[in-house]
Amino acid sequence: MSIMRLLVCASAYGLVIFVTLTLSTWCWTRAGWSVLNQGLAISLCSLVYPALVGFAGRIADKVGRARQASLAVFCAALFVLLLLLQTPESTVACFLLITACGAWYFPAIAGLISETADTNTDLPLYKRVGRYNLGWASGNFVGFFVSVCLALLTHQALGIGLGVGIMSLSCLGAGLFLWRHRTMPSYSTRSQQQASDPAPAFLGRYVLAARMGVFFGCMATSILTASLLAILSRPGVEFSTRSHQQLMQTVTFLSYSSGYIGSFLALSHWSGWIFKPICLWMLQLCVVIGALLLALLPLFGMVSLLGMVPIAVFMGIGFGAFYTASIFYSLRLPHGASKAAGVHETFVGAGNIAGPVSGGLCITLLAGFIPPVPGGGLFALGLIIMAVALTGILIQLPVVLLKNKSSVH
Repeated sequence: MSIMRLLVCASAYGLVIFVTLTLSTWCWTRAGWSVLNQGLAISLCSLVYPALVGFAGRIADKVGRARQASLAVFCAALFVLLLLLQTPESTVACFLLITACGAWYFPAIAGLISETADTNTDLPLYKRVGRYNLGWASGNFVGFFVSVCLALLTHQALGIGLGVGIMSLSCLGAGLFLWRHRTMPSYSTRSQQQASDPAPAFLGRYVLAARMGVFFGCMATSILTASLLAILSRPGVEFSTRSHQQLMQTVTFLSYSSGYIGSFLALSHWSGWIFKPICLWMLQLCVVIGALLLALLPLFGMVSLLGMVPIAVFMGIGFGAFYTASIFYSLRLPHGASKAAGVHETFVGAGNIAGPVSGGLCITLLAGFIPPVPGGGLFALGLIIMAVALTGILIQLPVVLLKNKSSVH
């Protein structure tokens, strides 16, 4: 089985998730749903991901990863058709089901990439992990541009129809490739190359710390992506019109995505960080640096597009380091790659849900302390992200300072 084709499969579903989210918000906005109601719908639907993904990873190790992934993506090809009904209820159902399919899909794909022998060469695990990360990340990136192109169409119904068609074809293409390999046996141990390199005794401690780190890392960065538009909508901000606010949000997202794609690319070509957590810890500090710059922007009257670019890039680089540590050490465990990937994704999903909720609550509580300057809400947002990111880094210090032996789980 070609690893590159598996990466295309990962990218395809990343596109599906992003376009589904975009088309869902179109429908909800047209139905008159408030931003709060839309956020609640997304959060409630997203709960299904961490609820299912750990269990789905265990099942994939037993029934076969290619079989499970193909069935999940075939189901997704049918579920996206619900968007054609263009009702808020059908859209919520579609988003919920696509998220559930993703919970069954991604652990199986990660397990396949970590242990499948490539047709041309047997890549080391860190390169496989790097390519997997680049796969789903590039899918999100492509999904964003597809969404922008659909938004430029004059008739929204035409955009929804084209979006559904693109997603269905993406799912069917990935599903047909995976179905050809449905008889591939599941693995209970690592690949031959990994098995010849025994896991160190302290790996269990690394795995636990990295998973806790990615929880807080996802929590910190999702606070930015979820709360930025609301902050920019406050009175007195330079970007007072809706189009300017959306432009700022778009530039921030692109810069953030570029940051973590660059981080994934670098870590897939350099192995010096493996079992040297101080290296990734230093990269994770980029989230703290970005949050500090975000807090300083309004104080110096520098709330602008150019000001947001380096901030988002820094945060993207830091997120890439958080994510890479968790997925790599999880897949480095001696057995159950899909199970390990499922547990990793559980922490990711929980962080992405906790971030917007806690961020909104903290901003509400800190409303009285927001500086009376244009964009003052960014000051509070930066402090919140900085505190969460620092927690995610400091919680890993026992691993950095004490390489005590720990059992592998």
